[in-house]
Amino acid sequence: YTAFGQIYDKIHIIDHIVNTPTDNKQAMDLSSPFIPDGENKKNWIQLKNPKTRKTIYFKIPKNREKNEYRQEIMSKLRSDNPVIPIIIEKLRVINKTEL
Repeated sequence: YTAFGQIYDKIHIIDHIVNTPTDNKQAMDLSSPFIPDGENKKNWIQLKNPKTRKTIYFKIPKNREKNEYRQEIMSKLRSDNPVIPIIIEKLRVINKTEL
């Protein structure tokens, strides 16, 4: 998990950080591989997943502008930022010579 040290205790905290939902994951959860039968195609946007280059579809929420929503979703698809902030309040550094 780290390039400069070793985790000695409470590895589950690191696992929790790694598994924190990202903007990309949140956007992908809203996506569909196709427009469902019976849906009005005008209410959907078609995008390419920047990571896989596969076509995916998103239903435009009511009261949202198509182009604005397209830009928002593309921004999220390109982002691996965590959806919720990760704050490390305390960190203990152990010098190898002290071990």
